[in-house]
Amino acid sequence: MGYKEVSVVRQRMMRELQELAAYTAEKLSHRVSPYHDVRIGDYRVAVRWYMSLEHAASYSTLAVSRGYDEWRAITDLGPMGSVKEIDGMVIPIADEDAFLFFAEHANEIVAKFEEIKGRDRECIK
Repeated sequence: MGYKEVSVVRQRMMRELQELAAYTAEKLSHRVSPYHDVRIGDYRVAVRWYMSLEHAASYSTLAVSRGYDEWRAITDLGPMGSVKEIDGMVIPIADEDAFLFFAEHANEIVAKFEEIKGRDRECIK
């Protein structure tokens, strides 16, 4: 396989990874605490809501922040590393490294959010 063919295959695989990660992040954003974030290595993961002031539209997904960087959405609404504007919502999209991190650590992210949910339940009792 030549370089160009390898590049095309890699791009297709990254797009598929983005779609799967986005689906997972959107589903999880409705199941985990919107008030907490989890830290794994250099990354923080949290639910982020994007809302339009112009239209009655909102969108939620998990987002990641590395160090002191801004929050970047795990979504497939646009290319990795870009910023997408939809109906007045400005959604910064995570870069390739953040998507790879999310895919590698998805089980750990879920486990940490579940741990927080369990602690929250104990506090209520």
